[in-house]
Amino acid sequence: MFEKIKNILKENFIWLKNSNISLDSKLRDDLNLDSVSLINFQILIEDEFDIRFNPIEDNITEIFDDITSLINYLERKKDV
Repeated sequence: MFEKIKNILKENFIWLKNSNISLDSKLRDDLNLDSVSLINFQILIEDEFDIRFNPIEDNITEIFDDITSLINYLERKKDV
C-alpha cells in the first residue's frame, strides 16, 4: 500500500518526483502539498483504492496528516 501511495504522489506532483517519501512524511510540512493538492490527492486515493471519504464522519485533517495515518485509515476501510 505504501508503494502505491508513494507512486501516486510521485506521478502526480512534479516536485515530488525525486523526493524521498517515507511513512513518516507529513503531507503538508514535508511534501509541501497545499489545500488544492491535498484535494487532488484525496481524489486520486479514492479512485485508486475504490473508496469515498466522508467529510462528516472522517477527520480528513488527521487522515491526511502523514502517510502512516492515511495507510491506517485505508486498512481500516478495507476491513469494513
